[in-house]
Amino acid sequence: MKLLDRLRRLVEFAPPGTLVPVDALRKLLEEERENAATAPNRGVTAEEAAEWLHQTLGGRKRKPAAVRKLMRTGYRGIVLESFRVGREVRTTEASLERFAGALRGRSGGRVAESVATVGTDPGDEVRAYRIAYGNGAAD
Repeated sequence: MKLLDRLRRLVEFAPPGTLVPVDALRKLLEEERENAATAPNRGVTAEEAAEWLHQTLGGRKRKPAAVRKLMRTGYRGIVLESFRVGREVRTTEASLERFAGALRGRSGGRVAESVATVGTDPGDEVRAYRIAYGNGAAD
């Protein structure tokens, strides 16, 4: 259970007039600090990334499925870096920052070098279509 949830339960279920249990709060914070130091970085889930993108880029709220698609296929040639943890696909906050920076920089025409990109030259797509469907010879 996350620290915030544990603290919320501690406060919600306390009877009215209860004094703040400082020792219990210190113990919870100490446990969380120890867990954070020993636990490996599990990254950011698609749900958390959707909320992060909404807060950072603004606009309409993004759904976790849309973030997973950004991880898989990208948007306008910019792919959100990701990795698997079990059956889930996750990303890192640094990858989200690079992705958002690349989207902002896209209007200037330069994409950040550390962000993976997909070829988006329209001429390449037309040639590939013609080769695949026999509507013309390869150039």
